[in-house]
Amino acid sequence: MKHFIAVHTFTDDERKAEFFAMTPHMTIDDALIKSESANAMQSWISKDEDFFFCHWEAEDEDVILSVLDERGMGKFLQTICYELPGFISRYANELDFAEVAKKIDL
Repeated sequence: MKHFIAVHTFTDDERKAEFFAMTPHMTIDDALIKSESANAMQSWISKDEDFFFCHWEAEDEDVILSVLDERGMGKFLQTICYELPGFISRYANELDFAEVAKKIDL
């Protein structure tokens, strides 16, 4: 699977309020959607902003958008995805920076 950063923007203030009203009842799998072809891995979100970011692993951008629509998130969010061929993280147990550098042509 490929790595993506998705920028999710709330469609309007009413939908944003609805979304945050649901969050106390969400499980980790509700918040970080998992499917066979797309998995939300991490999220950075604040009630003070009209957008938030998620790190996804997916086959392609269209799969992310389809999974979001299947889960009913399309009514709350507009999403744009950016493929990131290089991914490094202190959270990853195995980090080979030289291999990542090759992928992003450093």
